[in-house]
Amino acid sequence: MIQPNDLLTLLLILATAVVLGRLLAPYITSIFTSAPNRIDRIVAPIENRI
Repeated sequence: MIQPNDLLTLLLILATAVVLGRLLAPYITSIFTSAPNRIDRIVAPIENRI
C-alpha cells in the first residue's frame, strides 16, 4: 500500500518534472528550429572557435 510520504514524494517529483518541462520547452524548440535564443550570445564565440 502507498504510504502518505511516498505519495507526497511522487507528487513533488511529478510537479517538478512538469514545471521544468514547461520552462525548458521554448528553449529546446528554439534549438531544434535553429532560432536565435539568449544563450547564443554567450556560446556563439566558443562555437565559432571550434
